[in-house]
Amino acid sequence: VVGEVREPSGDEKNYALKDEMDSLYIKLYSQNRTFDSLFQEAENRMHLIYIFLAILELYKDGLILIEDNVVMKREKDN
Repeated sequence: VVGEVREPSGDEKNYALKDEMDSLYIKLYSQNRTFDSLFQEAENRMHLIYIFLAILELYKDGLILIEDNVVMKREKDN
């Protein structure tokens, strides 16, 4: 499955890029966040990578803006 990593340990959580993108977008809906605040929520190194990839994908899709150290939801143009 694309965007999903399976690790050999039964104790490790699997992450899906789509889930991380959805979670991040919901967080940004209510308030802007710094990179540090987003990355501090990572459960482990793999989760941090997925958070970073989610930021990149949302930016690529034009759903968020990044200015300095702040990640924010892009306001829709009317």
